[in-house]
Amino acid sequence: MKITYVENESVPMLWCKVGSEVADQKRPFAGTTFVKSVDWLGFLKEHLPDFNILCAFRAVSYERLPFILENGIDVDPTDSVFFCSMLDMSKAWEYGEWPKVVLVLNLEKLEHSYKLVPKSTPKSELSDLMQTYPSSVASEFEEKIWLSRLSENDTRIGTPYEYEWGYWIAEDPFDALQAILVFSDNPYQAP
Repeated sequence: MKITYVENESVPMLWCKVGSEVADQKRPFAGTTFVKSVDWLGFLKEHLPDFNILCAFRAVSYERLPFILENGIDVDPTDSVFFCSMLDMSKAWEYGEWPKVVLVLNLEKLEHSYKLVPKSTPKSELSDLMQTYPSSVASEFEEKIWLSRLSENDTRIGTPYEYEWGYWIAEDPFDALQAILVFSDNPYQAP
């Protein structure tokens, strides 16, 4: 893998040129072995001195890069729910077309897409919480209500999928975005 640091005003960007065997989209999860063979936390710490090891990874298609550079995240609006994996890039690698963009997010700047609150929560407090988490479902946890930023008809609401990977950014997305990794096997693609 050849790495090029790309100067960018808003966030560090590393361009990672990889072999065609990593980018083979005809073989599902072709790059998984590659992703699991690299200590990404060590790699990022080596290349980015201010890197916070408490991070999450989110992979998207290269076509989202202009929006990310302008807004700090790929979702629109920027406070929408998105899904990412903590500390491990292999789950994130399953998503996004080729070439692939991986966002490295500061986990301390992310909020879970849900809140579990006691059923005994006063109505005024529950009403305040529902300004941020407008959907609710009965919870598997006794005496709890699952509040979520996902819409009530979203099949992921209240599921282990939302529990493990559902997040949103309440503040400026650029404060959460630590780095952008761009993976490509095309020698003619930027930089």
